[in-house]
Amino acid sequence: QYNQPVIFAQSATAVGLDPVSIRIRNVQSNQFEIYLTEPSNLNQMHNTTESVTYLVLERGVHRLSNGTRLEVGVVTTSATVGKNMTNSSSELVDFSSLFSKTPVVLSQIQTVATDGAPYLQTRHLSVSSSSASLALEQEEANTEPHVAETVGYMAIEAGNGIWSGMVYET
Repeated sequence: QYNQPVIFAQSATAVGLDPVSIRIRNVQSNQFEIYLTEPSNLNQMHNTTESVTYLVLERGVHRLSNGTRLEVGVVTTSATVGKNMTNSSSELVDFSSLFSKTPVVLSQIQTVATDGAPYLQTRHLSVSSSSASLALEQEEANTEPHVAETVGYMAIEAGNGIWSGMVYET
């Protein structure tokens, strides 16, 4: 059970041939929904079973047992980039304090807006020791900004170690 969970779902297997976007919705303290969607030029349903790796973290600043710092948060944004966008924009997320060097950043959309595009992902435009510039990225054909979505982010110091008994490298 979490007070302010943030979900990260990455790396869908490639059993099906069509591209997919991993979507998260209905995040609650003890559950969330996850599904895969395809671009609109396909059927938007991924009718193949895939495996997805996910991680649930509590919002806030944390230290791993080896001292590695990570920050987990959310931002609600309609900042959108895309190949055919006339006015691309990004959302600057300031970290609560400086990292000693540029951190590794993961992001995941936490919502599915009613009027939003189903095939959607995040894009990192820049990352520094103090902030990250994030945006929503729609299908190439879209020319208008997307409606607001909540995006979860995790910034972690680059390196390697053991986290809850699991070896990691960032």
